[in-house]
Amino acid sequence: MDGTPAAVGMKITEGQSVVCDGIPVGEKDAPVLLAVNKPRGVVCTTSGKDRAENIVEFIGYPVRIYPVGRLDKDSEGLLLMTNQGDLVNRIMRAGNRHEKEYLVKTDQPVTEAFIESMSAGVYLKELDVTTRPCRAEKQGSASFASC
Repeated sequence: MDGTPAAVGMKITEGQSVVCDGIPVGEKDAPVLLAVNKPRGVVCTTSGKDRAENIVEFIGYPVRIYPVGRLDKDSEGLLLMTNQGDLVNRIMRAGNRHEKEYLVKTDQPVTEAFIESMSAGVYLKELDVTTRPCRAEKQGSASFASC
């Protein structure tokens, strides 16, 4: 504490600094919020399990940050990155019902029946859940927008 080795029972007062192994204790990093255009081929994970470059490595930001949400490896688009865990939780918690918008290009024709089924919600077998209903609009013969 202020250059003095700590001892059991010491009290720290406002304005004093505490350093452990050269790193200030209790100081918070300044809030970081980045908007990133994630390219195809980069994964939205902070782990190294996938052999592809992850978004944290791609950014190379000097402070530990993590993605707000996910985009598939083969997807590209806007992704928020932050060091604020509480912000991530507020945005990602399903109960907060934040809208997400997607423009999807497919390798199959987009039909009116497909748009109707997307709008009604999609059953995800691996999660045994159906997504909430949404708005979906045909954008082209093989693309649609959804939110």
